Amino acid sequence: MKRTAAAAAVILAFLASDAGVAQARVAPLRLQGKFTMHGTVTTDDDVLGEQPGERLRRNWNFFPQCATGTCRRVLLKRRRGGRHILNLVMLARRPSGLYVGDGSFWVPLRCAGQVERHGGLATETITVRITKTQLVGATRFATAISATYTNPSRVNLTRCPGEIGHDGARYSGHLASPLPGPPTAGFTATPDLATPERTPRAPPAILRCTLRRRADRRSAPRAPGYTCMDSWIGASRAGNCGCRR
Repeated sequence: MKRTAAAAAVILAFLASDAGVAQARVAPLRLQGKFTMHGTVTTDDDVLGEQPGERLRRNWNFFPQCATGTCRRVLLKRRRGGRHILNLVMLARRPSGLYVGDGSFWVPLRCAGQVERHGGLATETITVRITKTQLVGATRFATAISATYTNPSRVNLTRCPGEIGHDGARYSGHLASPLPGPPTAGFTATPDLATPERTPRAPPAILRCTLRRRADRRSAPRAPGYTCMDSWIGASRAGNCGCRR
């Protein structure tokens, strides 16, 4: 009997683990947040200030272009080069799960003794692969990624003749910003903690005393130290006129 119960427990645990794996596989995948990226220059063809094998450290920020779940497009904001120039690339999700985007940026070139900020135009392609995720609620969030950067061409736009080089790098990174919290209920119930107001008590009924005849007032019993008034003062429970000192 004990062996049967143990076997049943093992089967249930196995089924539960399979269910968890299946849920993680079908859960939507989301790429968002700030990633700390560590890179290595893989290609360097006459690019000033770079050399093959050089180590890089960058921050990449991903902004999904949809409210929830897996987004078809994710905007990448990163800093490029030694001067950390802002570079924006819109990534599109491929059926394979990769995020790929093409962009371009200006390259400053020196011509005739002057530096032209828009002297060259470089094209770039960035590919991002999600390598690790964490399930939060019903959504898998990327916690680790790998990426490649390629610069296939740079065009010289100055009047000075000459070609300009190109470069490339590979990266790996981990999520540096906190994951979102699990979803909460779509409604709130706030208990009424206010002290209930007491129902005001009705003022006691005041019976107007009918003036008695002088003879009746004289014969009415009086408490020591009190004088009965001709006009009403109040009414006792017995309905008699009240007296005051």
